[in-house]
Amino acid sequence: MAMLNLKEKDKQQHLLAGILIAGLLYPIFGHLSVVVAIVVGLGKEYVVDEIWSIGEPDIWDAVATALGALLVGAIVWIAELAKIIDLS
Repeated sequence: MAMLNLKEKDKQQHLLAGILIAGLLYPIFGHLSVVVAIVVGLGKEYVVDEIWSIGEPDIWDAVATALGALLVGAIVWIAELAKIIDLS
């Protein structure tokens, strides 16, 4: 059974892509940017790799992209929560 190995350069690139997509789109779409980044990751694996046969489809690439997006979502959520609680 294959597993997510974040030591692989390819998985690191997908993680970074999820972070960048969600992070750059956050000012425009808010929390929806996380969903957009996940859909882009899944779409890339299906359309580019599966349908167009440009690369090898790998569900773990999509998982790594989603993890990057979820990381951004979690950081933003914690930052917003900290403002509400006023941790100063």
